[in-house]
Amino acid sequence: RAWIRRFWAENIQNQIPEEMRICGENLYAQHSIRYTDLPSYFLVFSIWMNDFCLAWKDTEEWCELLGLHLVPVVDRCAYDEKHIKIMAENVV
Repeated sequence: RAWIRRFWAENIQNQIPEEMRICGENLYAQHSIRYTDLPSYFLVFSIWMNDFCLAWKDTEEWCELLGLHLVPVVDRCAYDEKHIKIMAENVV
């Protein structure tokens, strides 16, 4: 947790509006899965303004402005539960 607190204080805290919340995964500590070749130990998966989740394009723009890295994009498509189930079957 010390790494993410330092990262936040040094890189993000004073560059975003007070009502903005950046959600991501802290991958600094190794648990059951060891990740290699990460672009950063913190990967963003959503950004919120108050209680509203920003569109993915806006999230991408904010990440570019702040120098943050996004989680990998598996697919860009309209929500389709059948399509998502097929993709999930191919992963497992």
